[in-house]
Amino acid sequence: MDYKAIDNTLNRYFDGTSSLEEERLLKQYFSSAQVRPEHMPYKPLFDHYGNAMHVTNPQQVRLPYKKQNNYKLAIAVVLVLGLGIFGLVRQNVIVEKQIVSKNITPEKKKEAYKEIEKFSNSVNESMQRVGALSIFAKTTKKVLKINQKK
Repeated sequence: MDYKAIDNTLNRYFDGTSSLEEERLLKQYFSSAQVRPEHMPYKPLFDHYGNAMHVTNPQQVRLPYKKQNNYKLAIAVVLVLGLGIFGLVRQNVIVEKQIVSKNITPEKKKEAYKEIEKFSNSVNESMQRVGALSIFAKTTKKVLKINQKK
């Protein structure tokens, strides 16, 4: 037997680059009586592999059950449903706008503009009142600071 080839094969075996055929040759070499003394430390390793093939476990092996979290799937389902519902609602709004725009008469438009103008005027009046309140608040702060200093 070529012992240099055995050394090279052992090196490839421990590097994890040996082939199955090379590993079979190493098992045959270590099971024979021609093992060199420098290779004797490796003999129990290959003897164990040869014997381990015939060992069976009488008990049934149970693998631990790992609960899988399907968050990604749930998120994808929610997104698809949300987009579908959004699309349906948007389509209904567009259809309703088309129906409403066909039914609007010039009199109804004038009434709508009058109501919008009334609302705008009330908002403007409210903003003026808020402006007056802000002036009142500023003057109150000035008065309170004067009183606090005394």
